[in-house]
Amino acid sequence: MEQIAYSPEAWSGIESHWNTLACALGIRSAFMSLPWMRTWWEVFGPELKPQLLIWRDAVRRPVGICILTQRIRRVGGIPLHTAWLGATSDELVQSEHNDLLLLPGHRAEAIADISELLKRERVQRLRLRGFSPSLVREFSGTIFCSPTTGFESEDRYTDLDALRESGKPYLQTLSSNARRQIRRSVREYEQRHGEVVLERAQGQAERNAVMQDLRELHGRRWSSRGVNSVFLSEAAVRFHQQLLDTTAAAPGEADAQDVFRTDLLRIRAGDQTLGVLYMLLHRGRSNLYQCGLSYEDNDTDNKLTPGLLSHALAIEHYQQRGFSEYDFLAGEERAVRYKNTLGACTRPLVWMDCYVPGPSTTLVRAMRSGWRRYKQLVHGAYS
Repeated sequence: MEQIAYSPEAWSGIESHWNTLACALGIRSAFMSLPWMRTWWEVFGPELKPQLLIWRDAVRRPVGICILTQRIRRVGGIPLHTAWLGATSDELVQSEHNDLLLLPGHRAEAIADISELLKRERVQRLRLRGFSPSLVREFSGTIFCSPTTGFESEDRYTDLDALRESGKPYLQTLSSNARRQIRRSVREYEQRHGEVVLERAQGQAERNAVMQDLRELHGRRWSSRGVNSVFLSEAAVRFHQQLLDTTAAAPGEADAQDVFRTDLLRIRAGDQTLGVLYMLLHRGRSNLYQCGLSYEDNDTDNKLTPGLLSHALAIEHYQQRGFSEYDFLAGEERAVRYKNTLGACTRPLVWMDCYVPGPSTTLVRAMRSGWRRYKQLVHGAYS
């Protein structure tokens, strides 16, 4: 295994190898695409100082590449030497559908090498964010053999290929209650404001305006809950603005399934914005990264559903454009109602912490488990 220390130029030196491996493996994750990885390295690299790990075959061709980040994190006042795999972090930007980029036959070697490296550097906790549950099992046979903390989340999505083959309109595949809510919302919004339409932002000025609307709507919703959103942090704003500026499609550009693109959709009734959806498009998947919804009309009618309506229109939009999936993405410990309603297909992803046995990690695991049980009790009491 070859280790490359962080430098601003390090990523550009392995980009072509990353792309070759990703294509050979048929990677469809937007979060492992070149534009996402490049932007993450450029924006967050100077602060996080990530390493590159590279595995090569007998003739020095790369057979695997991985990003590794290490930092000291305090949990309840206890410092833990913590590591992350992939282009992600807890407080800067979220990603999922992550994996180790390795050709078949090299995975066990890479897991062992990573574990040995982290052992030498006295890492106590490995945070796996948005990975397959199988990776947790693979690391459980290494130094990270203590019980894990965290959760498994359902990634819900709509299979657009199957929907096209069925010949049914999307609304007909939903429950009668969901159809009734969506149709009622359309009628009410059109009576109040005008025709309900979905628009795709075109041109830099329009994209910037729609993105600002998204941030305002998203921030308003989170503020009402008394919670700060990572999406609105200064670092995240810089990251997503750079990603949007470099990957938005040109006006009139046809969809190319093998090209990463960002999309901004605005759903409105007359001049009233109902919702804004920020999408990541890659290899046939349309991924819902973030949304902002307007609940102004709910002050007088709490049965209006701007979220169900916005997503239903977006699903039909991407079906017509030939995409294979509409992915709501995961990341929540508890199921989210609108995802359960609109996304019939599921696959598991985990947000897990793996620990090296020791006094500090034992105490941290006990605190985490206690806090988790407390939240379950509180939720049970008020649900």
